[in-house]
Amino acid sequence: IMSEGSEGGGEQISPDGNWRWDGHNWVPNTPAAPAAPQQPQPYGQQPYGQQQYGQQPYGQPPVYPQQQQPYGYAPVPQKESHTLRNVLLILGLVFLLFAGGCVALVGLAANEVDNAVEEITENDDAPGGVNNPLEITEGEGFEVYGFEYQDGWSIAADSVGDIDIVDLKFENNRDEADSAYAEIKFFADNELVGMTSCSSEVAEVGQIVPMVCFSAEDLPPTYDKITIADSW
Repeated sequence: IMSEGSEGGGEQISPDGNWRWDGHNWVPNTPAAPAAPQQPQPYGQQPYGQQQYGQQPYGQPPVYPQQQQPYGYAPVPQKESHTLRNVLLILGLVFLLFAGGCVALVGLAANEVDNAVEEITENDDAPGGVNNPLEITEGEGFEVYGFEYQDGWSIAADSVGDIDIVDLKFENNRDEADSAYAEIKFFADNELVGMTSCSSEVAEVGQIVPMVCFSAEDLPPTYDKITIADSW
């Protein structure tokens, strides 16, 4: 907007009418005394040294004065977004729950394994257990923690001269169905001179089942002690 009365040409007024360009700076616009009319300049032209509204000296960007806000006006604060933080918190919680669940499962599995191992090894030191072979006599019955081996079994050589245990069988008096795996060893003056491995089908509680024995060793000509023990 061009005002009248400016010496040497027109002057610039800001759109809100509150500021005036004095050729160097924006200054408050105060009413000026009427001046003699001047010859209007052609459109788009200004006298040398005068600038249009919003312009700065060469090489500097335009700077516009800020419009004054009404009394009592306060800018509305922008609400900060916490979406990323909330997502990270949720992911962290899920990870903790997952990790806690894995730890609980591992602990439960380890406890079950410990119980199973304890159940298997609890009789290792009992007579006839893995760690405590039981001395037996040919033809006589004996017990290996709940398996009642019957009288009448015998020792012989099979068709190729290997050790053979004949008519060895037991009655299952344990609390549940089970099968037998055992080793029968022959000693002469505490020297191991022969061995055979025996096993059975699963025997239900109260059922009598035979043992099947196999050996690749010749029946020793002499021995003075026979033992039986679980093989595992």
